[in-house]
Amino acid sequence: MDRYQNLLPFSRDAALNNFSYWYPKIENCGIATPKSCVIPVPTAMTENGVFYMENIQENEREVGKFVVAQVMPELEKSGITDHLLFIKNGAFSNKFDAIHGCICRNDRYDLVSHICNIQYDSLVYETGGEEEIVIRERIGYNSELIPCIYNGLPLRPEFRVFYDFDTHEVLFTVNYWDYDYCRSHIMCATDKIVFDKMRDYLYCAFERWKDEVAEKVSQCMRNVTELSGPWSVDIMMTTYPEHIQKRIMDDIGNKYSDIEQPVAYLIDMAVAERSAYWNKRPQ
Repeated sequence: MDRYQNLLPFSRDAALNNFSYWYPKIENCGIATPKSCVIPVPTAMTENGVFYMENIQENEREVGKFVVAQVMPELEKSGITDHLLFIKNGAFSNKFDAIHGCICRNDRYDLVSHICNIQYDSLVYETGGEEEIVIRERIGYNSELIPCIYNGLPLRPEFRVFYDFDTHEVLFTVNYWDYDYCRSHIMCATDKIVFDKMRDYLYCAFERWKDEVAEKVSQCMRNVTELSGPWSVDIMMTTYPEHIQKRIMDDIGNKYSDIEQPVAYLIDMAVAERSAYWNKRPQ
C-alpha cells in the first residue's frame, strides 16, 4: 500500500474537479454560466473498456445505445436545443482539437463520435472525469471579429482567478492566454500565427478587465459555503472591450458596425494545485 500513497491526493483532487461536484455549488452564485446537464456514464461501460476502442464498431454501438437512452432524453429535458453544443466529460474537453472534441452537433452520430473521442483521449492522458458526460450550451461569438485556434475554438479574453474559499479572498489573477506559457504549447503553425496576431488584443483586454473580474469573483463567491481551500475560477468574456473591438476591425479591414457588449461567463473551475499558473502565486 505504501507505494501508492503518493497517488491518493491526486485521486481526491481529481474527484473534486469533476463538473458534477463543483458546478451545483456555484451555479447560482451570481456569475452567468452556460445552461448545462450532466449524464452519468454506466459503470459497466467504463469497467468493460468500451472507450479504449479496441473493437471500434461494437463499442460505438454500445455508446450509441447510451446516447439514445440517456444522453438525448436528458438534453431534451434540460432545454438545450442549439444546433451546436459544447461537450466534455467530468474534467476534460479536448479543446486542443475542438471540432473533434468539445464542439459537437446536436445529433446522434456526432454525440457518439465526440463522446468516444473525449473519453478515449481522457483515458490516454489520464485526466479523469470518465464517469460522466457534460453537455453545455455553446456560447456564441462574432466570427467576423474573433478568430479561432485549436481547430475551431474562439480566441476570446479569459481570466483565471485563484480564490480561497476558506479565507474568502482572491489570491491573484492571471491572463489565461499568457503569451509565454501558451505559445510554447501551441503545435500548429497556423495557430501560432493567429495567436501572435491577437497577442496585444488579449493582453489589453486582460489589463482593462482584470480588476473588475477579480472583484466580481470576490463578491459572488462569498456566499459559496460548500467548497474549501484555493480553487481556480475561469471567467471568459464573450468579446473584447469596445475600443479593442474597433481596433481589431480596423486591423482586419472590416467595416465596423454594431458594438457588442461583452458578457462574463464562468466556464470552468478546478482545485488550484491542479491548475496551470498556480506556480505564479505570490509567495
